[in-house]
Amino acid sequence: MPYTPEENRRRMKRYRLERARGVHHRVPTDLIRSHIDRLHAAGMSNRAIVLAAGYSPETSLNTFLRRPSISRTTAQRLLAVEPGTPPVPGPNYRISAVGSRRRLQALAAIGWTLPALAARTTETFPQLRAIREARHPTVRSGTAIEISRLYDALAMTPGPSALARTIAKQNNWAPPLAWDDDDLDTRDAQPHLATSTPITRDEMLLEFEHTRDQHGGRITLAATRLGADPLNLARRIQRAKAAGHDIDYVDDTKPLRRQRVA
Repeated sequence: MPYTPEENRRRMKRYRLERARGVHHRVPTDLIRSHIDRLHAAGMSNRAIVLAAGYSPETSLNTFLRRPSISRTTAQRLLAVEPGTPPVPGPNYRISAVGSRRRLQALAAIGWTLPALAARTTETFPQLRAIREARHPTVRSGTAIEISRLYDALAMTPGPSALARTIAKQNNWAPPLAWDDDDLDTRDAQPHLATSTPITRDEMLLEFEHTRDQHGGRITLAATRLGADPLNLARRIQRAKAAGHDIDYVDDTKPLRRQRVA
């Protein structure tokens, strides 16, 4: 985003003040050459060095080294790299799209549409649709971070769209409760989907309590985990409660009932 005229004036004022105090914004490249040589001697390639410094893979270390001087910030980032420092991907560094795709599909399974998700991120609806439909094998790391944060914020909150849930069901997309968080980004991992074998009321109550830390007693989320219809699950729990079972729950199925009546 470009600076406003007022911001530019402040930046130039600060720059002139720092120059007057002897603070230089560029340093001779020779000051980092011996450090780079030490990293090379330790077995680090130019690409490994720029990644460890937080630059994208397309950044050329040789371009820095050919210049007589470099910015103080660049020098500090390169000097902070030590042998074996792991890469720090920048926002444009591309990573596998598997985790992002699974997160978007899982959010659809609990009723979140792509336009609703796009409104909460800097990504557009077409960009999110391309990721969810696996059109690209990789995504920008910045995009993956945004989607991951969005997923963390909404994974336990049912969305308003019955259509999104229908689309997810037609495509066999697993909901959030079917995924262990550690598995979302693991390519070969599989979701823990409910079996198609009907379960008894006692089995349902036991599973409802066993997974309470995942759904907080909310019927819509528990139904997703159990592979049950939310309204049917609500009726079964209410009957169990009336029959004397000590079970706490949150009946959040009213929006669903209104949709079905409509």
